[in-house]
Amino acid sequence: MPLTRRSAVGALAVAIASPSLMRSALAQQFQPTKSVRIIVPYTPGGVPDLMARQIAKQLGAMWKQTVIVENRAGASGAIGIDNLAKSPGDGHSFLIADDGALISAPLLKAKLSYDPVTDIVPLGSVGASPYIIFGPPDSPSLQQLFARAKSDPGSVDYATNGVGGPHHLAWERWQEQLGLKLNQVAYSGTLPALQDVAAGRVALMVATPSSALALLQAGRIKPLAAVSKTRFPFLPNVPTTLELGYPTMEGVAWYCFMAPGTMPADLREKVSADLRAVLNSKEYITSVEERHNVPLVLTGKEAGERMTRERAQAKALFKRIGIEPA
Repeated sequence: MPLTRRSAVGALAVAIASPSLMRSALAQQFQPTKSVRIIVPYTPGGVPDLMARQIAKQLGAMWKQTVIVENRAGASGAIGIDNLAKSPGDGHSFLIADDGALISAPLLKAKLSYDPVTDIVPLGSVGASPYIIFGPPDSPSLQQLFARAKSDPGSVDYATNGVGGPHHLAWERWQEQLGLKLNQVAYSGTLPALQDVAAGRVALMVATPSSALALLQAGRIKPLAAVSKTRFPFLPNVPTTLELGYPTMEGVAWYCFMAPGTMPADLREKVSADLRAVLNSKEYITSVEERHNVPLVLTGKEAGERMTRERAQAKALFKRIGIEPA
């Protein structure tokens, strides 16, 4: 059938009205006018830093612009987050941080220089690190330790990298779910905590693969369980918490790509589209998985909803266990 003027105009109208086509066209229009920085509120070398460097490399190539990673460590992430919150929302300043810095740490502060809900906004998640429960090299099984804790409440210690952090919250949730009473031993950091587990001074600790890798490879700590429904490829002989009979034990460290809260919605959409293209690329997925982390691609809306939900859960848990902002 020949294409009439009316049908041509109609086809054009459909194309123009298509939200997906419009979004696709708009998403390709973001072009930084100067160098872009991704703030990492930790020292170099950790998971968020390595993810940020891979994202910076790929976004830089996409945007044909320099994208640098700027480490601003201190105050449980607050120094770097404050810097982002006070930056212009013009698409030249971003941040990658974990759930601890973005969700639980702000709840521990009576006063902050920024509003963690309105002054920063998620554009998406960039990955996650699974949780593994470790013990000393000669540790009994997790089931045996939990049985001991059931029969003698408070007799089993667990190490954390700080009061009120994600690891502490995870253990408190699990104790409530399983009807256990364990004894927390809090450290100022993950490494000293793991070292005391390796020395047999503490019975249990949950940690991510990257933080425990050196001690694990040296045989100085023993993986007791993967906090997961499926076994981890890099630890094929380690049972999951589901296999051990603890289906409610869940938890991961996850990382978000954040922007200043003043960034306009249309610009957020453009940057988010470019970010998702990077996150779904084979190059990025390989870089995540080769370090024993896992892809986690949430939209900005999905990440924001998850943050809101986990913030409310953490706040309620702090209230139940008597932790107040200081």
